[in-house]
Parts: sequence; C-alpha cells; structure tokens
Amino acid sequence: MLKRKQRIWQGLAAAVVISLAGGAMNVPSAEAVMPVQKKIIMPSQIVLNGEQWQLNDRLQQVKGRFYLTLKDASMLFPDAIFTSSSTSPNVTMLHPDLRVVFIPGSSRANVNGKAVNLGGVALTGTKNSPVLAIADLAKLLKGTVAYNAKTRMIHGAYTPRYSTGGSPGAWAWCSRETHRLYTSRGTEKPGLAGTVQGKFDENSFISISAAPLDPQSIVVSVTHSHGEPHLASDLHKVLIHQGKIVKETEVNYYGFHSTASIEKADGHVIMLDNDNVHWVRPDGVEAKALDLKKKFALDEPFTVEYADQDVILFRPYNQQTLMLYTFDEGAAVVLYKELLSQEEQGILESWGQTDADFPGDKLIFQKREGNTFYFKHKELLGHKESFLTFSLD
Repeated sequence: MLKRKQRIWQGLAAAVVISLAGGAMNVPSAEAVMPVQKKIIMPSQIVLNGEQWQLNDRLQQVKGRFYLTLKDASMLFPDAIFTSSSTSPNVTMLHPDLRVVFIPGSSRANVNGKAVNLGGVALTGTKNSPVLAIADLAKLLKGTVAYNAKTRMIHGAYTPRYSTGGSPGAWAWCSRETHRLYTSRGTEKPGLAGTVQGKFDENSFISISAAPLDPQSIVVSVTHSHGEPHLASDLHKVLIHQGKIVKETEVNYYGFHSTASIEKADGHVIMLDNDNVHWVRPDGVEAKALDLKKKFALDEPFTVEYADQDVILFRPYNQQTLMLYTFDEGAAVVLYKELLSQEEQGILESWGQTDADFPGDKLIFQKREGNTFYFKHKELLGHKESFLTFSLD
C-alpha cells in the first residue's frame, strides 16, 4: 500500500498557509474568479526521487500541463511557503531569496519584482480550489519533473534545502548544511538574517518556529534533535531585529522531559543558555541576566515556566522539581517541599531521576494573582488532581 512520505527533519514546513482571519481559505470575489478550463483527471500518485508518493488530490491536466493543489504543492516542495488571501486571487510562493506571485490564467509570474515568462498558465482551477503547474514550481525551486506517457505518471526530483516554520506573521528557513537563517514577514521576500551557531549532525532532525515580536523584530527557535534515539536536543533561540540576528543563545538537553520554556516576560524575550536566563529587549539589548547554575550549583540545564520583575519559576531538567526564585531575597523555594504531602515527598525523593518514567513533582503552574501562585497537581501514583497555592506573603 502506498504511504505518504514525510521527512521529520523538515519540521513545520508542510501545511499550506492561508493568511486569513479565521484560518480558512476565503473565496475570491466574483470579479476575480479564475478561468476554468476543461481538464483531464490524472492519477493521485507521483514518483519523486524514485519513490511513489500519495497525493491528497488527483493531478489535473489542462492543455498538456499538470497541476497540483496548494496542499500537495506544500507536501512535495516542503521548504516553500504558499499563501493566499481574501483580497487577491493571486497565490504567493516564498523561498529563501525568492518571492513569486502567480496570477490566475497568466503565463507570466512576478519573480522578485520582475515579470517572468513561464511555460504556460501557472495558476488555474476554481475560485475554491486553485491549482499550480508542477513544472513551473519545479523550475523555480531548482527541481525537475517529466511526464511518462506510457505509465501516465509524473516523475520528479527535488531535495528540500531548508527546514521551515512559522506563521503568516513571521516565517523562517534554516539550512542544515550552511546554518544560514532566512526570515520573512507576511509575504515579503525572505532575506538572509545571519548564521545559526552550533553543529547540526547529518542524521539529526531539525525543527523551526518563528513569531513576530513587534514591527521590526522576530524570534526564531531552532531545535536540533540528535543521538540515539534522538534524546539530545539543542535549542537555539535567535532574536532578529531589522532583518539581522542581534542575539542568539543555545541550551542543551538530554532526556524524555519537556524542554518548553516561556517566550516572553515583562516586555522582554526570555533566552536561555546552559547557565543563565537572559532578559533581552526586542532590539537585542540585554536588560539583565541571572546565573542559575552558579547560584544553585546546578550541573544540569533548566526550563523557565514563569518570570516577572520580582520572581522566576524554573525547573532543573533532571530533577524536574519546580523552584520559585525571588530577586529581593536572592533565594529560591523548592515548591514540592512546601505543597506536597509527606507521603508524596517521600515517593518523589526515592524515585530514580534517571528512570524513563520519573514523573517529577507534577506541579503545573496555572496563574499568578498578586503574591499568590496557583498550581495544578496530579498524584504521583494515582489519577486524582488537585489545585494548590503558594503565597509570597
């Protein structure tokens, strides 16, 4: 049975992105309906790099040219971003140093601001389901395609060169080979922001996310998972201001636990390395830093679950016990010793931290109201949930 191929290291670059409020494709207005031509329905498979891929929708043939839906175009060319909007019938494709605007019914496209002749009509279909010519996509993205009349199959070759991720507000591309990082806001042409530091192993997985901070700043997270069985995770946090990298940190984890930390606090980006928490302005200027490794003699990295001007909630990665540090006192409270029963404290302290099923304290931060912190807790050896509070007063 045919199975859809999917490369994990390509990260977040699959889904077709429709940059509309509500997250669904809008129908262009009646004045902007694409010309619909008589088409021949083709098979729903394609041979790419010698392997057969199952498409979401059948190929369409119109006047000897073969067309893909946007969803299938994103699957076959996963480091390209395809966007559409309710204000225009056009489709925009983004790729490092490449911005292409396809116009319905036209054999020309706007490529990096210049009109370029294509092999024929590149964008057609209906107002609800636009389709793109696979030959034009392959040529623009430096791939190849050919039609085998005997087998009635499309054969192609394309190797993605970037891991891709983001949202309509901010996109990012990172090369495994060169570590070059490109970013774009909306449908801008992606530009080179700089180079991500560190080493990416050949057989590792790379995922990437991006989010806008303000009109001039973007924060990008690049996760490099490696080792066997990919339990090592190197998290690169990259701050980009006015299109260029202005601050980068890296923290290294190994294990089964969550590596998630908060992104922002008190108007600053929270950036971690193996020793410190950094409070950084969107323009890259560091406001302050806290050396948790030195202060608490930690020999492991940590995650941050809450931060404000006066406190920080952090969790040593191996210990998995939440700690509340107050800047005024310069000291931290190990919360499970204040909130859990003596029985559960004993269970936690006797459980080996290196065990794959080590649960940690199972304290989940919920919210802060004044000087009171609220947590949800699930029994270490049961299923009962409770809500606990801790006050600074």
